[in-house]
Amino acid sequence: MIDYKNDISFSTFYLKEFFNHIIEKSPEIISEKHQSVLKELSEYLLKEENIIEGLEKVAQFQGTNEIAIFLFDMIDRVEDYAPDMVYATLPDLADDFLNLYNLLTEELESIEDIDKVLALFHDKYGEVKEKEIEVEAPVSYDDELLSFDEFYRREFDNHFDKNLNDLKKKKGKFSEIINLFTVFAQETNEKKLNNYDDEIISITKQINQILPEKIEKIPASEKISGLDEKIIQIIQNLKDFEKDKSKLFKEILKKGSIPKKKQKVVKKKAVLKPEEVSEKPVTIDALLHEYFQSEVENHINEINKRLDDTRKEPANFTAVKEIIKQFKLLKEISMIHGYSGIEHLSAKLIDIFTDTLKNKNSFNEETYKILDSIFKELLNVEQFTTVKRDDKQVAAVGSLIESLKDTFGQPVIEKTKDKKVEEEAAVEEAAALIEEGDGEVEEDIPFSDKKAIYSILQDLFGQIKKKVYNYHND
Repeated sequence: MIDYKNDISFSTFYLKEFFNHIIEKSPEIISEKHQSVLKELSEYLLKEENIIEGLEKVAQFQGTNEIAIFLFDMIDRVEDYAPDMVYATLPDLADDFLNLYNLLTEELESIEDIDKVLALFHDKYGEVKEKEIEVEAPVSYDDELLSFDEFYRREFDNHFDKNLNDLKKKKGKFSEIINLFTVFAQETNEKKLNNYDDEIISITKQINQILPEKIEKIPASEKISGLDEKIIQIIQNLKDFEKDKSKLFKEILKKGSIPKKKQKVVKKKAVLKPEEVSEKPVTIDALLHEYFQSEVENHINEINKRLDDTRKEPANFTAVKEIIKQFKLLKEISMIHGYSGIEHLSAKLIDIFTDTLKNKNSFNEETYKILDSIFKELLNVEQFTTVKRDDKQVAAVGSLIESLKDTFGQPVIEKTKDKKVEEEAAVEEAAALIEEGDGEVEEDIPFSDKKAIYSILQDLFGQIKKKVYNYHND
């Protein structure tokens, strides 16, 4: 039987078990003469440090190529499936291989090619002596089956035990702390691990790299590879841990568990309850900004209404005059509040629409589309202040305004309106203004009453706009 305490990879263990099975079962299927050849071939393949190099020799010849393909596929299973699943298929694989081998030995060409393969191995290793080709009996399935996990666990324990021998009197103490860390690593996930000291986190992560439960998806050969070196490093880190954190090391041994790191006590600052938190103070700058934003929105809404009128009636130049008036009001209020970008752009729009009125041009859908883009930009008032003015954006909007000229259509004829109807409308508007002004009562207004403040600001800036507007238009 194989000595499982030897340091071998799972791939080697797997191949040995496979050849054990086929040699044991071969008398039932193939002749005695071909049995000895099969034993010799098996021994040579096991001598190869890299089984792939041996299979490449087998694959060179037509008569043995199928043997190579079968063994290549079998080795691939080691990487693709869990070790215990792979190991459990060995009896069936052995039967399939022997059936294939038996068919091949019925053909003279295949027998000759097998001899050629053996000749290649003779050149490399010499002839195999009779004692060398005695193959150990495979694991009996009537006995307790040794899965790869059990095999790996034995290797895990054996390597720790072997490397702890150098500690002599401290071996028992370190064996105990390794067991505690192993259990801790099995039970603690990455998130919970953050609650422990850095040294404990480091050692636990190293143990996780070799714990069977934590590395299930890693190929078997990689699990075994470097196991001894990793265990030596873990033991060294535990020695450093005992030296640098002796108090914590002793505490773990004494309590039989790994404590969380001690949290620093931080005095909490007094926090006002929600009802005690005072409302953020309203500043005059914030109020003026909000007021200006609302004024811009109002003027643009009025302009859009008049643009809708021109959609319905292309020759409605009264609507165009109102649009120019709104742009003038927007220009004046922008100047008052210090939004020089909007002031500049409003002036350009006034010139464009004044020319349109003079030439009696019509608008098309492209005109309305461009104007919609311009208004969206103007509503973002922050980029047009004198202090934070975005000159690139001002230039970009200016280009949009210039592009309006290319969208205007041919002159249209204005319809004559009934003078009597216009006079009646003017009388109604005057009456409404008089009625709106009735019943006003002066009262004290708190600064926090935004609605009332807006009303005062609107009245104040309205009077200023009127004066400025009249000044510019006299």
